[in-house]
Amino acid sequence: IGCDRGKDGMDSYLDYVWRPRRRPVEVLEDFQSVKLSVDLVFDLFPWIKPRSFSIASYHPKQEIHLLSALVQYKTVMKKERVGLCSRWFTTLQPGSRIKMSINTGSMRLPNVVNPATPILLLCAGTGLAPMLSFVVKLDRLESRPPAYLFYGCRKKASDSLSVTELQAKHRDWLQVFWEGSRDGPKGSAKIYLPDIVKMQADLIFDLLMNP
Repeated sequence: IGCDRGKDGMDSYLDYVWRPRRRPVEVLEDFQSVKLSVDLVFDLFPWIKPRSFSIASYHPKQEIHLLSALVQYKTVMKKERVGLCSRWFTTLQPGSRIKMSINTGSMRLPNVVNPATPILLLCAGTGLAPMLSFVVKLDRLESRPPAYLFYGCRKKASDSLSVTELQAKHRDWLQVFWEGSRDGPKGSAKIYLPDIVKMQADLIFDLLMNP
């Protein structure tokens, strides 16, 4: 695309490429005079990178659970886009074999959990995955602390599976506060995770100051 490197050039790039999520092949379709050699194609288009997912279970050396959302939307050009890996998940059948590796994450519970110290878990969307593993691990302790989960999602109706299970299985020591940002009437203010935290400000203050 012929444009300068200043503000006008950046605006042109945003309007033509970024905002409509235009793919390289769609750019080439618009500029058919551009001819790329095979070598140049491999230089310009990166290899598909492995996708990373947080483990949503705590089953040492037995099995691994993942929590994934299907990426599916339409661009401003009315072109449908679907996630490469999340769509592939939907094609798998029981018994399917996949290639994977496990990397050590940085998010973890303390090595020694004090049953007198409440645990606050905050997350949104598929960020719920590691929280699910924490809850399972806490549930296996002989003496566990009270825990509070603050969770923001898009719609309760479509994102309720894991949360409903949590509330049913661990209601004696886990409290869940959650809202769907798209659940309110049209035109109403959307409720996100920070809003959920504000709604429970008195509780959180008490837990932090008087554990």
